[in-house]
Amino acid sequence: MTMSNLSNESSTDEKNLSKDKASCLALRERLGDVTAASAALGINRGSGYRRARSVGIRRPKPHPGREMFREQRATHSPRREAAALAGVDISTAVDWDKGIRKSSYRRFYPDGCVIEYTRIVNRTPTAQAIELAALQKQINVRYLSLVQRETIRELYVAGGSLRTIAALMSRSPSTISRKMAQNRQPEHGEYQPYSAHRLAAGRRPRPKDSKLHTKVQLREYVAKKLGVRWSPEQINRVLIKEYPTTDTMRASPEIIYQALYSPARSGLHRPRHEVTHRPSTTQTTKKQRGTPITIR
Repeated sequence: MTMSNLSNESSTDEKNLSKDKASCLALRERLGDVTAASAALGINRGSGYRRARSVGIRRPKPHPGREMFREQRATHSPRREAAALAGVDISTAVDWDKGIRKSSYRRFYPDGCVIEYTRIVNRTPTAQAIELAALQKQINVRYLSLVQRETIRELYVAGGSLRTIAALMSRSPSTISRKMAQNRQPEHGEYQPYSAHRLAAGRRPRPKDSKLHTKVQLREYVAKKLGVRWSPEQINRVLIKEYPTTDTMRASPEIIYQALYSPARSGLHRPRHEVTHRPSTTQTTKKQRGTPITIR
């Protein structure tokens, strides 16, 4: 191949790149995102993102109504009115107010926490039994030891207030109050150190059974609403309205998303029209690939 041929090919590549850049930028400006631009160009989304990166498009274009939403909120307009003017639903408005970003089935919180809804387990792990010696051992200074629970009991029986007990144990009063309320004897309501330690240790093993797996009525309700294409956020809000005093009928959006992507643990099978990735016939779930994300 001669130098002139190489020069011609290089010139042709530069022209094509300039043409691609112009078409990508024009379509992205008009359509608002790379996905829509890719569809207009007749290429798949992966190729569209690669082409966008090659021509200098690195970040997605922000929602056109986000700046208007910020201006309305800066003037103390109600969130619902600001969302209506910006053309978004109230759940998106809440995320904007909290600084939450969404990308590829992930939610990024301002404190660095990342929640991923598409993580799938390949098998159902089971909690292992804990021996008595392990129950009495203090795992971490964050957890109350058996000796500390005995101290709480003695001080409380002697008439000490929760604030006094908390100050002597270098804990917050809310922690002492919460631990005593969680681990009281259900029969007579008294706080006993040994029984409290057993109750706390019983909640310690991980992983726990899924809430939708253990509560049949809740699982059937969620499955019914998913069958008519309700979102987990809608199901969560309606559960609170229909069962305001029933604590067992509660399911956060995160619980429902995790149940959908891990049916082996929850017993909740994803509706057929919602299945986007079918695993191969040799495995029951999709294997996780890539670097796992640390969720704090």
